[in-house]
Amino acid sequence: MDGWQSVYDSEEMVKTFNLRRKIVGIRLEERDEIILDTIPFCDDDVFRILDLGAGMGCFTIKLREQFPKAEIVCLDGSKKMLAIVDSILEHDKTVSFICKDFSKASWIQGIEGKFDVIISIGAIHHISDVRKKQLFSEVYTLG
Repeated sequence: MDGWQSVYDSEEMVKTFNLRRKIVGIRLEERDEIILDTIPFCDDDVFRILDLGAGMGCFTIKLREQFPKAEIVCLDGSKKMLAIVDSILEHDKTVSFICKDFSKASWIQGIEGKFDVIISIGAIHHISDVRKKQLFSEVYTLG
């Protein structure tokens, strides 16, 4: 398991993730509201969202609340964090989970269909700048 994966799949990180998130992100609510407001769909629209680096689903939950008819695909490299968001969303059948590492080009293999919205909140900074350029090209093909 790679360095970041061993950290984000550890019990300690999963238990303290939200606390750390609150300490680091002073204005998270404001940030999230701005991002939600930029999504060009109404609350009753049916569309597809890819939450890239979904983690424990802090933003996924807000997406579900604002867009209850959207199909959401959560992708993250931590099985433990994805299990937590699945539990919080009470195994919502319109939310699916893919455990893949987007720091490797192979993450895109097996991702089916196109997405109307592709979002990443606080995950892409974990990869190198060179890999970020590649990732953005890969993401573009899914839109």
